[in-house]
Amino acid sequence: MANLPAAALRTAGALGFRTPTAATVAAQQRAFGAERVESVRLAILANLGRAQEAFPALKAVIRNAAAYDPSLNIRKAAAALLTLSARRS
Repeated sequence: MANLPAAALRTAGALGFRTPTAATVAAQQRAFGAERVESVRLAILANLGRAQEAFPALKAVIRNAAAYDPSLNIRKAAAALLTLSARRS
């Protein structure tokens, strides 16, 4: 059987190079909530962070991750994305 976390990480990485669409953003939001592997979640979070200008509702998702995610690394990455977003505004 294929290494599922590695495949998920490659998929998240590939999506990071594409222009986000409503469908890909929605799929990544679902994956971010369901995924257990931190490296995959970090890659998805980075994608969502890059898409937040085009999809402002993502700010709430990222803010929630910064405040409540069980992973310290996810919380730190989400907080950094919020800081970057505030600097661009």
